Amino acid sequence: ILALVLALGAGSLLLVHEAGVRRATADAAAKLEEERRLAEMGALAGLVTHEVSNPLNSIRIALGLLEAEGADADGHGVVATMKDEVQRMARTLDGYMALASSERRLPRPVDASLLSSARARVAAEARERQVALALDIEAEAPAVLGDPVVLEQALSNLVRNAIQASQAGGTVSLSWRRGERDDVEIRVDDEGAGWPDQREAVLRLGGSRRTEGHGLGLPLAKRFVETLGGRLDLVDRPGGGARVTVHLPAAPSGSVDA
Repeated sequence: ILALVLALGAGSLLLVHEAGVRRATADAAAKLEEERRLAEMGALAGLVTHEVSNPLNSIRIALGLLEAEGADADGHGVVATMKDEVQRMARTLDGYMALASSERRLPRPVDASLLSSARARVAAEARERQVALALDIEAEAPAVLGDPVVLEQALSNLVRNAIQASQAGGTVSLSWRRGERDDVEIRVDDEGAGWPDQREAVLRLGGSRRTEGHGLGLPLAKRFVETLGGRLDLVDRPGGGARVTVHLPAAPSGSVDA
């Protein structure tokens, strides 16, 4: 009987071990597949950036010529708006090019005004969907260490994702504050349906089940944040809705870069 009990126990341990090996193998395969897809996306981002940059530069030059020729007030307003949009697209491409590049740019102090810039980039989309954007920057909130182009792109993706998850009349709340571990917490809250049970899936390329958009906003934002030495957390917001919290290293006291 003792021998039978020992044999059954050994068999159970073997089954548990085999199950653990299978899980580890599956996790490793999933990670490799994710890295492969990210590498492909990086290469594609570099190609698209290269192909689009030249036409954008041509448009910028043409707008400068139109502005120099003189126009009425309405014409100048249209030109100014188009120039702003060209600059916005150029910054977006720069962000993706930074993601595609194998060389990391040196981090520098970036202050909370960047959150206002990210908000401005998606303001038109928020107005179209009738979603309010609330901004709360903690007094004397520290700056972070990072790449302003990459960080603005990541935050814009997060805010845009929150807008898409919101209903008309809802509010997306943005905040920048000191974290509990001497870091900086940047939060994006919405009043939508909250995260699915398998929330880790939405952080993987192709993991989103949403019919709207391409499902790239969160995976790209995660990638951007991690390149800056930070992390991105997904939680359900108290009272309903979803919350994304970006944790980034705080810049040394007294160093500020707009």
